[in-house]
Amino acid sequence: LVLDAYIANRSGLERTQATFLAEEGLEKARASRDLNWQNLVSTGSELIDNKFTRTITVQEISPNRKQVISQVSWQLVENRPQEATLITYLTNWQAIAIINCNTACQNNGYSRGLCKTAKTCKGALLGGLGEYQCLSNRICCCQ
Repeated sequence: LVLDAYIANRSGLERTQATFLAEEGLEKARASRDLNWQNLVSTGSELIDNKFTRTITVQEISPNRKQVISQVSWQLVENRPQEATLITYLTNWQAIAIINCNTACQNNGYSRGLCKTAKTCKGALLGGLGEYQCLSNRICCCQ
């Protein structure tokens, strides 16, 4: 009974650790996506604390959407392999966010809009669209 209780306690502790490591793998994938969509790729096996092995698998669903599987495996005791798996879907939000300023401004109730530098937007109404709508250091100026 004592041995079974010990194994159950250890199993719960290790499953919790593995789940956190799998979540950390998904966070790494999100960070990779935010830096460069093209760098969001599958990784090889990574040994953590000489016990857990994490593998991140990335599959393309569409040009701007990928499935990410973070899988952590370990041996609870000899001949008792364990596994924790988390799955998420990520989108290339940077590609989706870049739209035509004229269309974005019209969608927000302005008559037209242009991509300009912040200095050249003075005097124009800023529609609160932010830099992510234009390439480089430009913003959408809505008029």
